[in-house]
Amino acid sequence: MPITAVDSISPAIEHTKQQLFRRFSIAQWTKLAFVGLLAGELGSGGFSRSNFQIPAHPATIPHGPFPGPLGVDPALIAALVATAIVAGFAVGVILMYISSVMRFILFDSIVQRECHIRQSWSRRLGAGWRYFVWKLLYLVLSLAGIAIVIGIPVAFAFAKGWLRAPKEHLPP
Repeated sequence: MPITAVDSISPAIEHTKQQLFRRFSIAQWTKLAFVGLLAGELGSGGFSRSNFQIPAHPATIPHGPFPGPLGVDPALIAALVATAIVAGFAVGVILMYISSVMRFILFDSIVQRECHIRQSWSRRLGAGWRYFVWKLLYLVLSLAGIAIVIGIPVAFAFAKGWLRAPKEHLPP
């Protein structure tokens, strides 16, 4: 086992060569891709955001987004939006938990040179749970910090009346 960072370079290169070139298995790479996707390792995805917009011609746009009144109860729309927000939050928390466990499964798969999702899931459930709780607490504390840093000045500005006529409070 290497002791220093410099000593670990040669074994890492040899490990990479074995994984990439010596024994290629489509099943192995498919499993690794699935685990990597669920672990959140494809966060950037290689996609760049651009300012591409489809040009719109003013003559083809109707007067509003919908022609005429919708006839839908606003309370129903509010309930659907609230349900969608709660469902999205629940799916996000579930995916965060799966990502936490899959992170350890991905590490195991790379070190062992074989990907066994079912066996690794049961073996890494405890570590994944602890990592999930840490990520959840970090998210809650980060959001609370942002709410304090932004919320207190906004509440102060609202109490002073600066948000009612903001043009009057701009520096010259």
